[in-house]
Amino acid sequence: MWMIALTAVAGVWWWERRSVPRWALVRRWWWWSCAGGYTGRRVTQRAYSTLYLPVTVYLKDHAAGTAWSWAAANWHSNWDTWTAWWTTSGWGFRSGKRPNFIVIDKNRYAEWIPQYERREPETYRYIRGMMDGEFHQVLENGAYQVYARNGL
Repeated sequence: MWMIALTAVAGVWWWERRSVPRWALVRRWWWWSCAGGYTGRRVTQRAYSTLYLPVTVYLKDHAAGTAWSWAAANWHSNWDTWTAWWTTSGWGFRSGKRPNFIVIDKNRYAEWIPQYERREPETYRYIRGMMDGEFHQVLENGAYQVYARNGL
């Protein structure tokens, strides 16, 4: 709060003294208002506690072995077998590796899977076959889908 107060005092001082062009002050005020509004909106959504943490807690409690996920999820894990999504090029199509859990981030990876259909049709068929035949959905919230290998 003290930064807001000091910024307001400085803004009024610059406005009255005209030491900074007024158009520059208005532009800066508009930019800070937009940024503050966006940040405030994101904070009130509580995405960390309502979307991200439930997934990482679920995986900590249930994941034995490997989990394929987005890289940020590794920050919350405390085991070495967690494999970030970007290290699993082609979802094991080339390596033959299989995780016990797969986490799909709806902002990125859910959009990337259909792109394989166009760019690498064999990889896409492999991914769809693996997801449909070997995994089942165990958790879904507004941002993530968690799939577990059948039998887990």
